Amino acid sequence: KMKELGAAVQVSAPWSDNAIRDGNLVTGQNPQSSVSAAKLVAEALGATPPTKPVGGGRKILIVTTSASKMGDHATGAWSEEITGPYYTFVDMGFDVTVCSIDGGDIPIDAGSLSDQFKTENDKRMID
Repeated sequence: KMKELGAAVQVSAPWSDNAIRDGNLVTGQNPQSSVSAAKLVAEALGATPPTKPVGGGRKILIVTTSASKMGDHATGAWSEEITGPYYTFVDMGFDVTVCSIDGGDIPIDAGSLSDQFKTENDKRMID
C-alpha cells in the first residue's frame, strides 16, 4: 500500500541491518539497525567525532516504551534498541538521557538478553 501511495520502500532480509535517512527522518528496520540508525541521527544533527569531552553540551534523549505486557504476553524494549544508540551517542561525546514514555522503570524484553540475542552493547551496559 505504501508504494501505491508513492512511498519509496526499502526492505532488507529479516533481522538484517537496514537504516535509512531522508532529510531529518531516520528509520531502522529492526533491532539490528539501531546503531546504524543512531549514526544517521548524529549525521542529521551535523555531529562529528567528539572534539570535546563527554558533556560538551550536545544532548540526546532516548525515549522507550513503558509497556511490559502486550495482552497476556510479557514484553518490553528490545535491549539493543536502547544500548546500541546509547553507546553510539556516548562514544561521540553526547550527553544521553534514557527514559520511558510514562516515566519510571524501563521494561526490557527478557528475550533480548538471551545468549542468542545479547549484543556487546548489552554486555557493556550490564557490566
